Amino acid sequence: MILAVDIGNSSISCGIFDEFDPSSDQIPDCRCRFKIAAKPLSADEYVLLFLQFLQLHHISPAGSFSAYIQESCSHAEADTLRCCVIASVVPALTDIIARTAVMLTGSQPLIIGSGIRTGFGIRIRNPEQLGADIVANTSGAMLYAKTPFAVLDVGTATTITYVDNHKDLLGTIIIPGLMVSLSALTDSAALLTTVPLEKPQELLGKSTGESIRSGVIGGHALMIDGFLRNIREQYLHEGEKIELIATGGLAEAILPCCRNKFRYIENLTLLGAVRLYSQNQPFRKSN
Repeated sequence: MILAVDIGNSSISCGIFDEFDPSSDQIPDCRCRFKIAAKPLSADEYVLLFLQFLQLHHISPAGSFSAYIQESCSHAEADTLRCCVIASVVPALTDIIARTAVMLTGSQPLIIGSGIRTGFGIRIRNPEQLGADIVANTSGAMLYAKTPFAVLDVGTATTITYVDNHKDLLGTIIIPGLMVSLSALTDSAALLTTVPLEKPQELLGKSTGESIRSGVIGGHALMIDGFLRNIREQYLHEGEKIELIATGGLAEAILPCCRNKFRYIENLTLLGAVRLYSQNQPFRKSN
């Protein structure tokens, strides 16, 4: 089984998947998912956290802690975790989680970065600067959409990535995220308070909270729709249609406000990471 880890600025999302054949159209089967806070812990401390989730879902590590799970797990036929893939936008945590993965799987993880096989072109000036989450999202979107497509990721930052009909990633738009925008507004104005991330009922707010929701949430949706309009005008050929995929922890708060209709995939980054691992497996050097 494959452990997929998405290290973000606020949290670490994890999923455990069955082995995956990248040549098929099959979606990787997710056995379980869990999320932990992204904290500056040691690899040993992260191992203890991961072991609790593995035991909860009757999954046995193949590394140095395998005996612990096998002896304490009541499930007679616990599945075995043998490999790991990591997508990280937090360099300080990448090596720590990589060491954690070695202890849990007994093998070196694949860390998504420059030089791996992706199955799509990356047509930007410095491909090595492209975020691992964007690479994984694009890989995951290819399981669901035909090119051309755009991927919207609404998290700490909001990103829109476009892939053309030649399977070339042409670039990404990075926007301050919903919570970043809301915090910046309320922290800078004494009379403005934080509001729930709910769909605004009216364009013109009748209270401070309604006005903030209209500006922050409604404005974010207008910005997304505007960028997609410009992508269509500048990059699509006549008669082409673009498929839209969305993911991210805050996507469900913003999608109802957008005029464009997206297909929402909650664990897109993890699915893409598993696909990338499987694509690179035949070409990886043995450790």
